[in-house]
Amino acid sequence: MVFPLEFAIRLYLLKFTMYLNCLVEELHSLCRDIKNYCGDKRMRRTILQNIVIGCYRHQRLYEMNLFLNKIFGATVGISILQVFIQLTVDAFFACFHLSGHISVLGKYGVSLIPTLTILLVTLISSKECMDAAKRIPVAVHSIKHKVTDLKLAILIENFSLQLLHEKIVFDAKGFVILDCNLLRGMLSSITTYMVFFIQLAPQYN
Repeated sequence: MVFPLEFAIRLYLLKFTMYLNCLVEELHSLCRDIKNYCGDKRMRRTILQNIVIGCYRHQRLYEMNLFLNKIFGATVGISILQVFIQLTVDAFFACFHLSGHISVLGKYGVSLIPTLTILLVTLISSKECMDAAKRIPVAVHSIKHKVTDLKLAILIENFSLQLLHEKIVFDAKGFVILDCNLLRGMLSSITTYMVFFIQLAPQYN
């Protein structure tokens, strides 16, 4: 049985993942364009225009990042909490089952698998998005050494400062960073809880 809240969380995570994938493609496109700004001999005016356009494109992507964090941050946080609690409960009943005390596993354990899978895909997409954003400053730095014009160098330096202050990061309302380390931390915490439970559980004859 799938509860309405759990179904809604899945839909929101899928929608959030779709937006993340779109943002990843835009970031990759921006990074490729930046690398090609000084790839050939162009007019100085054309290069200036391209860098200004690059600044504007990154500004729009950063605003989209803020918008997605505002709209989906609470939902993703609730989903993470729900998955963590359900995994802990299912692991608790699984320990009883394996020790022979209770022959019933977590009642809703099977229904958690789709939500856990969607959450994993969302975290992977979020990490790819943040990694793509980190490549843009590297691309800007690579073209900085190819520029001899003072005005162009100042414009590139301003672009670098913009990238420094407008970092694209996805989090659940500032609670946790959405990447694969989060899932690893969840599984580590659950394992720790189960170790304490097995050690402190009463022994039956």
